[in-house]
Amino acid sequence: MVTASIQKSTIVRSIMRRNLGILGAALPRVAARAAEGLWFRLPSVAPAPPRHSVPTVSELLGAPFEVDLRGRVVRGWSWGSGPVVYLVHGWGGDLEQMVPLVAPLLERGLQVVAFDGLSHGRSDAGAHGPRSSDAVELGRSLDAVAARFGPARAVVAHSMGALAALLAVRDGWLATERLVLVAPPSGVPDLLERIRRELGLGPRATR
Repeated sequence: MVTASIQKSTIVRSIMRRNLGILGAALPRVAARAAEGLWFRLPSVAPAPPRHSVPTVSELLGAPFEVDLRGRVVRGWSWGSGPVVYLVHGWGGDLEQMVPLVAPLLERGLQVVAFDGLSHGRSDAGAHGPRSSDAVELGRSLDAVAARFGPARAVVAHSMGALAALLAVRDGWLATERLVLVAPPSGVPDLLERIRRELGLGPRATR
């Protein structure tokens, strides 16, 4: 069922890409507004196959928590005690993807905190609506969690979560001694160009 859903999503994106390409040639401003909605839309991500050697969130016996972010609830889990390490998932992901890092960090006497950004996983929908978000909102989700648990010994962030963590550090939302970025985006201009190509938009629609 999940595979069929992913295939359906791929077909829909292909149709939308073709139509946006046509629309962009005739009405670039309209195409740009349509692309803006797609920009914030989270991808459909197939769940990873179970790894029996890696415990689940519940098996790690952590403490669930909730924090408020402008009237919306960010949900996550905390394990252990000591200097805090925050785990930040990527675009369309959730904290479950970061679980393999929890036990090794606990063995080093660290407190581990992971969360689902708004519109991801168990957390509430964000400002852009269900299944839609952006890197700034993910960064602010991290900031809200850090306000609860304090400054970081380290932040480990994956993919778009890496960009969110960089924004949080740059803008002074988060204090950390170390920042570990796993497969971060190469940069916003490159990301914009990649999405422009994927959607089939001409340069006039993305100017």
